[in-house]
Amino acid sequence: ECPDWRDVCVFVDIALLTKDNINDIYPIEAVAQAEPDEVTTTGSKGIGRRMVFVTHDMHPFFVPTIVGMSDACLAVGWQCSFIGPPAYDVDGTLSRLESTVASKPDAIAMVFSEPEAYNETAADAISQGIVVLGYNTDNDFRAENNLGYVGQDQFNAGYQNGLHAAKHAKAVTGKDEGKIIIMTCCVGHTALEERIRGTAAAIEENSNYTTEVLDGTPDAGAYVSNVEAKWQAESDDIVGFAGVSGYTENLGRFAEANSLGGVVALGGFDLLPTTMASIAAGDMQWTIGQDPYTQGFIPVMLAWNELERGYPPRFYDTGAEIVDASNIDAVIAREQSWIDLTPALGLDPGAAETDTTLTADGQLGPSRNMTFLTHDMHPFFVPTIVGMADACGFFGWKCNFIGPPAYDVDGTLSRLESTVASKPDAIAMVFSEPEAYNETAADAISQGIVVLGYNTDNDFRAENNLGYVGQDQFNAGYQNGLHAAKHAKAVTGKDEGKIIIMTCCVGHTALEERIRGTAAAIEENSNYTTEVLDGTPDAGAYVSNVEAKWQAESDDIVGFAGVSGYTENLGRFAEANSLGGVVALGGFDLLPTTMASIAAGDMQWTIGQDPYTQGFMPVLMAWKYVQRGYPGVFYDTGAEIVDASNIDAVIAREQNWVDRTPILGLQP
Repeated sequence: ECPDWRDVCVFVDIALLTKDNINDIYPIEAVAQAEPDEVTTTGSKGIGRRMVFVTHDMHPFFVPTIVGMSDACLAVGWQCSFIGPPAYDVDGTLSRLESTVASKPDAIAMVFSEPEAYNETAADAISQGIVVLGYNTDNDFRAENNLGYVGQDQFNAGYQNGLHAAKHAKAVTGKDEGKIIIMTCCVGHTALEERIRGTAAAIEENSNYTTEVLDGTPDAGAYVSNVEAKWQAESDDIVGFAGVSGYTENLGRFAEANSLGGVVALGGFDLLPTTMASIAAGDMQWTIGQDPYTQGFIPVMLAWNELERGYPPRFYDTGAEIVDASNIDAVIAREQSWIDLTPALGLDPGAAETDTTLTADGQLGPSRNMTFLTHDMHPFFVPTIVGMADACGFFGWKCNFIGPPAYDVDGTLSRLESTVASKPDAIAMVFSEPEAYNETAADAISQGIVVLGYNTDNDFRAENNLGYVGQDQFNAGYQNGLHAAKHAKAVTGKDEGKIIIMTCCVGHTALEERIRGTAAAIEENSNYTTEVLDGTPDAGAYVSNVEAKWQAESDDIVGFAGVSGYTENLGRFAEANSLGGVVALGGFDLLPTTMASIAAGDMQWTIGQDPYTQGFMPVLMAWKYVQRGYPGVFYDTGAEIVDASNIDAVIAREQNWVDRTPILGLQP
């Protein structure tokens, strides 16, 4: 039933939905006809598939990863397994990867823990149509092939490690000079080499300490012996040891065995029980978490997104969680659930591999309520609504999508206030104003409601470390500016002139950042000048404003660069005035009108931001937080450049959403 007769509610029930049959089996019932300010839908899991995770080391570190894999595969109805050698072993990992590829699963999540050893086999998998993603450890092959990746930005995580090593070295020893030994376990391991670089850079750039790298080996006894030998030889000079792997736990063993807690700074990576116990006991000072649960959970969801919806995965940074005496008790409590599962999964340093899905009744938790709030019920959000529906359907959540018919700050705020008063479990909201929604968002957080941002961002969201799914708006704007300048030169042949940056909604936080990025790129990379013009959200007024500007200054203007979905009106302007190929025109989003204008030559470019994932990923983050205790992160949905070179392929991909627009009541 509709919650209110004035609302539009669209209920969708889908079975075995794929990008090939969405238009045939998407039964819709419009329950009421009124202002289009609410949509409620349910999604589909698609077809059952098989996915394999390959690791380099069946270490207890990966217990949460296995559970994350299990949760996600249970949610989407896939068969999944997790395999790897008992300890770090390049040949053992390669042989398992080769066997996995030969078995032809639908998707593989793999560690790129060597610069070259696994690349050829990964390429073989890709050539066979297997979706390949990376997790936990990265290398250049993965990045160069634009494969999805779930794990830390290793250099940045290492940099945080180095900052804390220097901080604690000073606090523990009182010395301003000395040496910090960077401890690895596995020389050549790509992630660890990046962490070593980051750790050394932070120490050397922010202190007078020097650094040296020491190999501890994956064997606990040998690791401790190597540290002890180094300490005995150079204790007068050493102020700290900084690990870069889960084998950091052996620094705690070293400290306890030699009664060195509080004598020399000790810390490093990962949330193993031994490491956390050493921090709690005062034998170590810090460690850095990398959310191994999410390294199992998100790769499955990214693979599903690509196979069922056609959107390639991106880099999901699992962050660098700093754990020290200030928060160790809370982190130990959170991680206890994984500790208890370690023996059940057969994961100990000498264990054989496991092949598990770990599914159980009630594993996905109870049904919950989530609301998405938008600033504008524009057709742009059709994919977002379907993404929300798909993800909510995985967990049996009830989700709805609400907002004013057009950009309206007061209308958005009133709906947010009503949403908070209804006390849902989670809210995904647009932070599309610098301050207007912040107090109400803070009220929701104070009531224990999970709040995440999507599509548009502001400082409040960032300062409160709320998860966010959307573009890095400045960087996306910068790409817009680069292409505006490129096409202005190509279309007009002029090296000088003015590019008009078109907005629709002055003060909208995302658009203001895009304006800044667009202007910066143009001014830093060309001789063109820029000026901002408000088109308004009304299509007729937008076109009229552009026409008036063109008539007044056409001799000087070389291009118009939009920063919103209302970029589509630049195509209308070009067609009405026969200006295709006379002045450069482009901007943002993949609306049908915009893409048709590019195909017709009336516009030159547009930038996609993956609106489907802006509905899909916030639900996954909310579920992970309420069910597993891991907060959301910033997931950049990218800046997809669409122009004459790829417009036909993008139109074909986006056709799925075009037919949903009138059905969902979303009209311009």
